[in-house]
Amino acid sequence: MPEKPSLDTLNAELERAGKMLDGCATMIRDNPEIDSANVRNIAEALLAVHEITSEIYKVRPDLMPDFLKPEPMKSLYAEFEVNRTYPSLVERIEATNKKSRRLRELVLAPEILVMPGAWDPLSAILFERLGFQAIQAGSAAIAAMWGLPDGEIISREQAAQATAALADAVAVPVNADGERGYGGPEEIAATVVAFVEAGAAGMNLEDSIPDSEGRGLAPISEHLEKIAAVMETKRGMGSKFFLNARVDVFAIMRDDPKAALAEAITRGNAYAGAGGDCIFYLGVSDRETLATLVEEVAAPISAFAVADTPSVAELQGIGVARVSYGSAFQRAALAALKRFAEQIREPDGHAMMRQAMSSRELQEMLRGR
Repeated sequence: MPEKPSLDTLNAELERAGKMLDGCATMIRDNPEIDSANVRNIAEALLAVHEITSEIYKVRPDLMPDFLKPEPMKSLYAEFEVNRTYPSLVERIEATNKKSRRLRELVLAPEILVMPGAWDPLSAILFERLGFQAIQAGSAAIAAMWGLPDGEIISREQAAQATAALADAVAVPVNADGERGYGGPEEIAATVVAFVEAGAAGMNLEDSIPDSEGRGLAPISEHLEKIAAVMETKRGMGSKFFLNARVDVFAIMRDDPKAALAEAITRGNAYAGAGGDCIFYLGVSDRETLATLVEEVAAPISAFAVADTPSVAELQGIGVARVSYGSAFQRAALAALKRFAEQIREPDGHAMMRQAMSSRELQEMLRGR
C-alpha cells in the first residue's frame, strides 16, 4: 500500500495547485470570450468550500481525514528508555507516582477531598499537621509570595521551584497549579516534566486564554491538544501524573448562565474523555448548578470555594468530589497580619499576640516533621 503523503507534502502540493489555479484564472480572465464574472464565481466557491471545511474540522476534529491531521507529538521521553538513562529521575517519578495514586484515590473516595491552598513550606506543614490529606499549590498565592499578581506572570521555573518546596516539606500529595500550561501543546511536555521532577502529584490546567477583552476561552479542540500532550508526556515518562482539568466557562460567560452551563458540560465531558482525572469548575457556587454538573459530567467534579459556596458537608451531599480554596487561606492570613499591624500603636496594641501561635508550638511543629 502506498504511504500517505505528509502534511508538509500536501501543503506544498496545495501551494503549487494554488499557483496553477491563479495562472489558469489569469488566462481565463485575459480571454475576451469568457465572462470574467465566472472566474470570480469559481474563486469564491473554492474559498467558501475551504473556509466551511476548516470550520467543520474545528467543531468536529474527528471528521478530519487522517492524512490532514498533524503528526502526533512525540513525548520528551519517547525516544529513549528512562530506566537506563536517568536512574535518579526514575526514582523521583516512582516516588511521585505513589502520591499521584493517593491523590486519585482521595478524589474517588466517598468523602469529599478538601484541599487548602498553600504558598510556602510553612503553610503546607501547618495544613498537613491539621489533618488535611492533600494540598493544593495555589498559583495566585505563590505569585503573591514572589510579589507578583496572578495570571501566569511567574515563570514555569518559579512555579516548579515553589511547588518542589511544598512537596518536599510534607508527606501528603501536593497538586501543582499549571495555569494555562506555560505555553501551547508543544510546550506542555516541559511543564509536566518540571512538576513531576518537583514532586507534584498532579496539576491544574485551565482553558482560559488572553484575548482582546482581557480573557476568553480556548477553543475546545485547541485545549484538547494540550491535554493530549499531557497524556503523551505521562506515557513517555511512565508517570501517573494527575490532571485536574479546569473549566473557566462560568467565570467568563457571566451574562448567559444557561449557555454557560451547556458549554461547561460539553467541555467537562470532552476533557474527561481526553484523560482528565477531575473536572474543576471556577466561578460557580450555587447548589443547583453544581448538582447538575455532578449529574451530567462523566468525571469527579471539583468546586472552587468562595464566600457563598455551600458548606463542605453540603458539597459532599451534592456529590462534589473535591473542593479547593485558591489564595483564600493566604488572604485570611494577610488580613490578620494587617489588623495586627494597624492596631499595634493602640493602647492594647499587643492583644493579638495573645491569640497567636506560640513560639514553642511553632518550633515543635517544625521539629515534628
